[in-house]
Amino acid sequence: MTSIASQLRKGVDKGKMTKEEMDAILARIKGTTNISDFADCDLVIEAVIEDLEVKKKVFAQLDAICPPTLSWRATRPYCR
Repeated sequence: MTSIASQLRKGVDKGKMTKEEMDAILARIKGTTNISDFADCDLVIEAVIEDLEVKKKVFAQLDAICPPTLSWRATRPYCR
């Protein structure tokens, strides 16, 4: 969340958005570690440790509770 706020703050500093716009964006973003909080999400940005088995477990849990319209993004496109 800190990184997102920092990037948005740079946009404010450069005049690309107002502070009010930044605040509105941040108010719509929620961080959590509770898997059940994802049940009604439209977008999930995954930031799981780079362990393929852990990622598979997390995605299976998300698949079980999230709507089929969920859009998810990974912070890294692959696992080593």
